[in-house]
Amino acid sequence: MKFKFILKKPVALILLVGAGLRVFHFLSLRATPFFENLDTDSVMYDRWAKAIVDGNWIGKFLFYQDPLYPYFLAALYRVFGRDLFIVRCVQIFLGLAVIYLVYRVARQFFGDGAAYAAGTLCAIYKPFIFYDNEVEKTFLGSFLMASFIALYVGRKKWAQLLAGAVLALLCLVRGNALVFIPLCALLAWFAPLDENTRPKSWASAARAVAMLVGVFIVLTPVILRNRWVGGEWVLTTTQSGQNFYIGNNPNNAQGNGHYPPFVRPNPLYLQADFRSMAESRTGQKLSDGQVSLYWWGQSFEHAHTQPEFFIVMMVKKFALFWNDFETPDNQSMYFLGLLSWVLRLPLPTFSLLFMLAAVGAITNCRTRFVGTCAALIGTYALSIVAFFVVSRYRLPIVPVMAILAGASFPGIQRIVSARRWLLLGPVLLGAVSALMISRIRFEEFDPQDDNAHGYLAMSKMYHHEGNIVKQQWCYEKALEWEPYNFVASYRLSNSKYETGDYMAAQQWALKTLALQPGDPPATRLLTKISEALKLNASPRLKSFAQ
Repeated sequence: MKFKFILKKPVALILLVGAGLRVFHFLSLRATPFFENLDTDSVMYDRWAKAIVDGNWIGKFLFYQDPLYPYFLAALYRVFGRDLFIVRCVQIFLGLAVIYLVYRVARQFFGDGAAYAAGTLCAIYKPFIFYDNEVEKTFLGSFLMASFIALYVGRKKWAQLLAGAVLALLCLVRGNALVFIPLCALLAWFAPLDENTRPKSWASAARAVAMLVGVFIVLTPVILRNRWVGGEWVLTTTQSGQNFYIGNNPNNAQGNGHYPPFVRPNPLYLQADFRSMAESRTGQKLSDGQVSLYWWGQSFEHAHTQPEFFIVMMVKKFALFWNDFETPDNQSMYFLGLLSWVLRLPLPTFSLLFMLAAVGAITNCRTRFVGTCAALIGTYALSIVAFFVVSRYRLPIVPVMAILAGASFPGIQRIVSARRWLLLGPVLLGAVSALMISRIRFEEFDPQDDNAHGYLAMSKMYHHEGNIVKQQWCYEKALEWEPYNFVASYRLSNSKYETGDYMAAQQWALKTLALQPGDPPATRLLTKISEALKLNASPRLKSFAQ
């Protein structure tokens, strides 16, 4: 009976497929050290969540990082203990909720066919599967965005109130979502989605006000908390200036999160390093807000002194935002594809999503809802491009794009049924343009670039577990992908030395010094290996003489 129910309800089948892919990736991930060992941003969120559970729930300083995900983690730790198995299970469940919410909204505006297509796309979208299993905030942004759009299209004023509250929560996951607050209030007033509500009427104004009240209810405690602990009026966090400088400084020619030379590439030290450099340059003690303002000023000075470089980088970041390449920041989806068969499947990526969304927008361009979606997507894209682009930052807008992508199928069907062949010209032009933009090749970005780094990160986890054999295997795999990797070569030599394999250690030490001649640590290591070989050879010589 249950199987027949699933067959009769396509949305249930879509959810089952989505759950299956996520669970199979979950099981593949569980067989690796990445399941229980955290890295980069995940370490910071984990520490923050444990501090909240231990009683420091209000904190002692202004929020620097977006705070909602650590509190989400803390709630799970409080109920279930620190269990990353449970954390990932809850995230998968919320990922399935995204599928259903997208399905519902697409069905409301474009019918069953569009709903099934949009839901299926979300169920099998590879980045969704990847991020739903990562212990960091990206998945939460997608869930809140899908929840917001589902409430925003509601006809009741209480739905607008809840939509505003959810939008505020989204701002506590992705700070750049603050641009949605004035945008959505204006859209609710000038272009309400309810057909019975006239634009710029008292009814549309009431909907806009209800949404703003919801935002106010959620953000006011955060603002007051920041004022109380830090003595400054801060809306959410104090990292905007630093982040703007990361994406707009003379050393960032890639357009991604390329840190300045004085910043250690670790979120645990990011705030301290930016503060230290700002205070060193100004010669005075700065508050958190003043540090952020200083780096805003440095960014604008860079734009003023090097306008050509600034403009070129903005264009490059715009192209990078729409590119199919998933620019890694914490964990690389491409590297985990070596460890998870699910990520090796030919599942949809951003290129297909972008192309179908463009077609859906063109074929349904006369509907007010499409205009709202286009405004949300365009505004969000610009808010990312202004700073810097990594793939996880654009994921919150994917649910909106998936709705438009689902609408492409009934849109094309209408054109073909009406035999309005001339309309296929703009559709084809939009699809080809989106495909070409998303397929632009950037030489500095390659899916295999992070494989060596991924194996080095895995080696650290095996080191903590005391698994030396696997640790050395990681070094060897890193060198297979990147034969001239100095770090992997040095660490493999040192590991061979520590396990007593002096001949192999000597060979790798010599290769290490060939990569960087005269490197002091490598030179000292080779000296220790040579001395060990001499000591090891003495008993053998005596035995041979006897």
